[in-house]
Amino acid sequence: MRCKCGFENAADARFCGSCTTALGDAPAGAVPNAAVPSTGSRIATRGRRAGARSLSRMLMTIIAALVAAAAAGYGLQNGTPGQYKQANSGTTTGRLAINPQFDWAGPFSEGLALVRIGDATTGKFGYIDKTGKIVITPQSDWASVPAWGRGFSDGLAPVRIGHEDNGRYGYIDKSGKVAIIPQVDFVYGFSEGLAEVSVGRKFGYIDKAGKMVINPQFDAGSDEGSRFSEGLAAVLLGDFNTGRWGYIDKAGKYVINPQFGWADRFSEGLAPVLPSDFNLGRSTGRFGYIDKTGKMVINPQFDWAGPFSEGLAFVRIGDAQTGRFGYIDKTGKYIINPQFDAAGPFSGGLAFVRIGDAQTGKFGYIDKTGKIVITPQFAAVLGFSEDLAPVRIGDDKTGRWGYISR
Repeated sequence: MRCKCGFENAADARFCGSCTTALGDAPAGAVPNAAVPSTGSRIATRGRRAGARSLSRMLMTIIAALVAAAAAGYGLQNGTPGQYKQANSGTTTGRLAINPQFDWAGPFSEGLALVRIGDATTGKFGYIDKTGKIVITPQSDWASVPAWGRGFSDGLAPVRIGHEDNGRYGYIDKSGKVAIIPQVDFVYGFSEGLAEVSVGRKFGYIDKAGKMVINPQFDAGSDEGSRFSEGLAAVLLGDFNTGRWGYIDKAGKYVINPQFGWADRFSEGLAPVLPSDFNLGRSTGRFGYIDKTGKMVINPQFDWAGPFSEGLAFVRIGDAQTGRFGYIDKTGKYIINPQFDAAGPFSGGLAFVRIGDAQTGKFGYIDKTGKIVITPQFAAVLGFSEDLAPVRIGDDKTGRWGYISR
């Protein structure tokens, strides 16, 4: 489903993974239980589980509105919104490092980036190096997982072999060779040696040999929040609307008991959480930050909150349509006042922001003082990774993605 902002979402998406705009009003159903395979066994090949993939895509799209680098924004609760610092002698237009030529492009990870040649329905996915050269040939049965294209992590990248309705998910190595045979219903990227996968309607974790090390027993997962970070991963027990998120260690043991309506990954010792029900993003609750003991160290006060990166976290004050985004430090103090229409995490001292609404606004990049250093001019962007950032030049139909340098 294509959003008005131009972002191509899954067909059953509820919220846009780029601008967070609601795409549908149907409530999500509860997640029923499913059989759990034995600990330590390799994942058994299973029959078609279209329902699980549909659930995974729905959760993925909703979660995309919650994760740090999905070209969405976050905002703050306190303080008076200030004016962003307009173009000045330090502002640049951003130098193209790889010319716009792709129909979609993801961030670089471990020296490679996922790109798509062709439209969202029939296009083919492959990988390029930092010169723009295709090093893993685009193939129609390889799909970006998740939609915003994390790509390689721990030397492996998720792929789908076969059609969306009956294909299976596995992993390839950097030569493009299948490293873990596709045999599960959905996968996310590896992090700290483990990757989250779904078997039926339950989520568990495999190691790099494809061995199930934490049984599928959780009711939902997310690429960001549920990947292991700083030794912990956020998992859900119960349905998506009223269930509770907690944190497990690599043995699958709860370190922080399920108690939150939403929970994201730990970063720099803190994690953003929502104490109240999530309710498909329509919650009237507030986000705060906990430490690894589960103690609330920044009180719930934000309408949205992202993980910390380089000492700052992006947060939103106000609703998804009219709210503004700014940045706080680890004490909860505003370092950059809420003033942007969208924002992302800092990487290498720069963060993307949007000036204007989701339909006509433009993305640029700021430094840690809030000064715009790359002029807002792009229709869509992702954050810098390995010194390059994917950007789209032109509209969603005829525009092309390329990469800029700092």
